[in-house]
Amino acid sequence: MKEYINPATLYKSSVYSHAVKAGNIIFVSGQCANVSEDHPEWSESHKAIRPGDPYFQARLCYQNLKAALEAAAREETDPAVRSELEAALDAVRGSD
Repeated sequence: MKEYINPATLYKSSVYSHAVKAGNIIFVSGQCANVSEDHPEWSESHKAIRPGDPYFQARLCYQNLKAALEAAAREETDPAVRSELEAALDAVRGSD
């Protein structure tokens, strides 16, 4: 059975989920420099924000990845899978 994970803090996509849990594996989609509708830099165009600022965009990609992993970790009940998620989160947190 698949579980689709789409944190409210991330931008809404009509074509994919930010993460999908299948069994004890969690697949995280590629993240980009898009923001949710409540972000002050959001616009109707849904284009990546701050064009010409690759440093900001790369940091935002990692923040979005972190949000997807944190949402998956919150919903995980298997201690082994949760431990692996926490290790992945530690690596992503190091990019802040």
